[in-house]
Order: sequence, then C-alpha cells, then structure tokens
Amino acid sequence: MKTGTLLLIFFARFCVPVSVGEIPLHITRALDDNGSGRESDIMEAVRQCAESGARVISMSLGGGGMSSSFKDYIEELYYDKGLLIVGASGNNGANVEKWPGSLPCVVSVSAIDQYENMWSGSNWGSWVELTAPGKMILSTSINTKGKSVYSYYSGTSMAGK
Repeated sequence: MKTGTLLLIFFARFCVPVSVGEIPLHITRALDDNGSGRESDIMEAVRQCAESGARVISMSLGGGGMSSSFKDYIEELYYDKGLLIVGASGNNGANVEKWPGSLPCVVSVSAIDQYENMWSGSNWGSWVELTAPGKMILSTSINTKGKSVYSYYSGTSMAGK
C-alpha cells in the first residue's frame, strides 16, 4: 500500500483516488464553475475525502460564516480523527476572518507576491499561520474552447495549494 499525503481539491464532481508518484490524492468538487456552492455540497466533498482515508484536507474557498454542524464536523476531523485541515485566509485585502480558514483547528494560508511582500488582496490577522506565494501563479485552466491551457492566477487559494 502506498503511503503519503492525501489532499482534497475542489475540482471534480466526486471523490476520485489519484496517485502522483507515491502521493495518493482524493479529488472532489463542491463548487460550480463560477466558484459558488452550498455548504452542504462542501461538507459532502470533505466527508467523501475523509471517509476515503485523506490525512490532509485543503479547502481553497471561504465565506463569511458557517453552520454550527459544519464547524463541529471540521473540529471533529481535526481533534478526533487527526486530519490536517488547510484553508485560504480570504481575498479581501483586509483583517477580515473568513471561514473555514479562521477556525482555530484550520491552518489558514495568506498570500505573498514575488518579492515576498504580502499580496495586496490577501487577508491577514492573528488566525493566519502560514504565508505562501499567491500572486501570478501559473496553473492549469480550460479556455473558452474547452482546451487545456496554462494561465496565471492570484489569490490565497493559489497560496494554499
């Protein structure tokens, strides 16, 4: 059996076990093509990966609040099951807490630019534990013709991956 870090990424409709070298990944999708979604869909994506054996869950999303049941579930995964949970700090360029990154059991990631300065769009605050490059990050994308291409993106979601 392979060992390594398992990661949740919100880019597929269901939990798909994938292996990159010795690192198996569980990929799910909870948001639509516009980046919107319901909390119940996010909770289901997290549940699928946790039940598939994920040890690390990365949530490149955020919002202004979350239900107590979702908060309780995230805390259960961290405190009772020992999962490492990573979340984006948010892209408001302010000292504003966004969930799930602002939860004490979530490692919140802010973004820096190519000069190692805080990216102007990154949220910051006492809840942020990690900073990583997040400005003009080359990533895969799909263009309007459905073709796979490379594109540059900025944001705390890019820093948290």
